[in-house]
Amino acid sequence: MKHFIKRQNQMSERMNTLALLYRYSTLRFADNIQLQSINGRPSYTYSSFRTRCDAISEMLENQGIGFGDRVAILSGNKPNWGIAFFAATAFGRIAVPILPESSENEIRNILEHSEAKAIFVSQRLLPRDQRSERPDCNRHRHIYHPERARR
Repeated sequence: MKHFIKRQNQMSERMNTLALLYRYSTLRFADNIQLQSINGRPSYTYSSFRTRCDAISEMLENQGIGFGDRVAILSGNKPNWGIAFFAATAFGRIAVPILPESSENEIRNILEHSEAKAIFVSQRLLPRDQRSERPDCNRHRHIYHPERARR
């Protein structure tokens, strides 16, 4: 037991940021399953998860959304939520999770007050988000669909 606790303390000292944990885990466990839906699809290994997160992060960077910028996530509990979260946070952006049960008014307020420059919206929730967007915010926000973001 002492050995286990000592090892856990050593790991926590080395993995003190989400970015370091992301890099370590995706390399160390590359062939292991990392995310999977209940029905088995989509399924991601740590390696394919990293490839997808890196591609989405690059897409965000190409749109001028970089370190310290806020990125909202409006999605249910699916593998793509984790991908959107790590594509943002492992590269220095700030994730702004929004519960899918939120009302249109709550979504509007969160987007406005968080000053998110982009939002990831699951297909199922897209119509709700489009109704909640304010015209004066359209030029500040990019909408991405985790299901459709390039692989």
